[in-house]
Amino acid sequence: MIKKIMEALDGIRDLPDEWDGPGTSKVSVHVIAMARLFTAVLEASGYRLPDRVAPAPDGDIIFGWIIEGAPMIEAEITDNTVYFVGDGEVYLEYPEILRLL
Repeated sequence: MIKKIMEALDGIRDLPDEWDGPGTSKVSVHVIAMARLFTAVLEASGYRLPDRVAPAPDGDIIFGWIIEGAPMIEAEITDNTVYFVGDGEVYLEYPEILRLL
């Protein structure tokens, strides 16, 4: 699974500016590095790896988990922060997120 995530990050790294139309930003090497580090931390800590990896139009990366009986969980990875979102707009606390993973 980690190999698929790293391959997805390689593909995202190679996307140009405006990859999804005018106004979409290229994902920086710093965001890619943060996503790789976050993936390594999840794996080393025994947490579930994301089910999907995608670029965001603003140049961030989105990791998504589909967990039965729980809202969709996403992590938006920036160059210096990981934001967790569950069920749309609700920001969840780290311990609550980790309990689900």
